[in-house]
Amino acid sequence: MARAERIERDTPSYEGKKWTTWIKLYGDTPQSREAYQDFMSEFAPPDESYIRQIASQAYQETERSEARRVETNERTLDDQLEDVSVSLGRDLTDEEQVALLEIMDKNSLTDDDGRILKLYPAEQAWEIYEIESQAGNAPRKEARNNVARLTGSGRSGGSSTSGRAQEDKTFDPRWEALDSSLNRRR
Repeated sequence: MARAERIERDTPSYEGKKWTTWIKLYGDTPQSREAYQDFMSEFAPPDESYIRQIASQAYQETERSEARRVETNERTLDDQLEDVSVSLGRDLTDEEQVALLEIMDKNSLTDDDGRILKLYPAEQAWEIYEIESQAGNAPRKEARNNVARLTGSGRSGGSSTSGRAQEDKTFDPRWEALDSSLNRRR
């Protein structure tokens, strides 16, 4: 009795051309009605819970795929930084690693959406870092050498001749501006 009620309740409409054709082929029996219901359920739209389940599975797979991709990318970056470290014979500082990653990111081949298509090699990024580092240190080195030359102290750090340096005809007055600028930064 419960099965018959379920069949009646869930049975698609027994009207129309499809049902008429079904009756002609298979007759109008409870077994025929059940077969018709099974046949028609194949063409019925899926219920919401099934759609949610499929969407959830697709989302989870996308998340897992993204996590695998990120993990692979991290390993690649770690390997490249390790290669640079080995070639230098020392560990890279955190500052150097950040600078290398920034150079690699800036110089990597990307698509229109900014996704990296080809990663810039870390060895070449290191060469750029060294050049930029040397260029950035040149003004400081020159200023330090000027101070040492003007004070006559070399590397001792003393500045006992600063008064004489101002009286000296070779004293560069721009040094005072540099000196005051450096003092403001401290």
